[in-house]
Amino acid sequence: MGGCVEWQFGLSSPRVNDRGKRKELKVIEDEATPSEDVLRLKSTDEAVEAEPVDRLPVAPPPEEATRLDAGGTDEERRTHEPDIDVIIDAEEEARDPEEEWVGTRKPVPYGWFVLIALIVVLAVVGSTLVGRNDEPGTGEVAREAASERVEADVTAELEAEALVAEVEGRITRYLAAGTVEELLPHVRHPDRVEPLIREWYRNRNIEPREFRRLMVFEPLNIGTSTFWKSVVTVASGNGDQEELEPILLEQTGPDSVRIDWETSVRHQPMPWDEFVSERPEGQAMDFRVKVAPDLRGFYSHEFRDDQVWRGFELTAPDAEDFMIGYLKRGSDLERKMYELYLDNGKRAMTLILRLSIPEGTQSPRGVVIEKIVSPHWLIVDSD
Repeated sequence: MGGCVEWQFGLSSPRVNDRGKRKELKVIEDEATPSEDVLRLKSTDEAVEAEPVDRLPVAPPPEEATRLDAGGTDEERRTHEPDIDVIIDAEEEARDPEEEWVGTRKPVPYGWFVLIALIVVLAVVGSTLVGRNDEPGTGEVAREAASERVEADVTAELEAEALVAEVEGRITRYLAAGTVEELLPHVRHPDRVEPLIREWYRNRNIEPREFRRLMVFEPLNIGTSTFWKSVVTVASGNGDQEELEPILLEQTGPDSVRIDWETSVRHQPMPWDEFVSERPEGQAMDFRVKVAPDLRGFYSHEFRDDQVWRGFELTAPDAEDFMIGYLKRGSDLERKMYELYLDNGKRAMTLILRLSIPEGTQSPRGVVIEKIVSPHWLIVDSD
């Protein structure tokens, strides 16, 4: 018989199938044996005769034949045609593993992501607004309240700016005054203090000064009035230097202030050291003094009985000498003084006291405290 070709899967290929076996295409050839002559038998009456029959020519096999894994060896032989492993590899590499589970995916347009994100944002904002407007009119009330707060803040800021401008302008004109007439429009209680101002400057000159800057501006809690403590810089020398000066103001309107002249000059009815040395008898005068309990025990002469009198040491600003002020023990005035002392944390107090020296008093430093005129160094209310 002529040669035949048979294809089958062997185990020599490096590919591994799903069952763990390697797949291979293998060629098995039977060697072609030379054919024998073919005879045709011809029967006649006389005898059976055999005659030869011509055979069709058979084309010889090609000189160079490609054998796939011929002979069962492990050596890989490949022609210009791709081998089966290459095709399988290429197909598996091109396949997306996720497609086996979810199928073939189509690309999602980017615009959908934007639209979805926008919907989520609108939903969040909408739910927030709904939550804030659970009750009818709540949102409107909140908006009105916020608007009122903003308007109040703006108004307060404008009022503060106007007040500071008024303070600086008032202090500038007050310091620049050169006469009593120029000074009076800027001071508190002008009717009450005018006689004091004229007496004060009877032997003094009013020196105009140049206001430079407002350094401190703080509120003070004094009574029911609104007071402001300020510290300003004033030109001194030839104008190339500055000095600090404290000034106390009372706010008399939203954008109106007046200066407390008495505390500005530390007014006294007479110089304190002069009062101590001259000891004018029979006169009651209001002095701005620093008051503390007498720890030295100056009880002598008219005031030697400490069961009757209580003594307080009195000093004054810009003064060197001191006096002992006495008041009766158990009196309302003593109780009031003690209350002020406790309220001040048992520290020295700054008060305006009405003092007098009775006629014929022998005590070298003794003076009678007749009245607490003010628990501060300023008169809060005008009589």
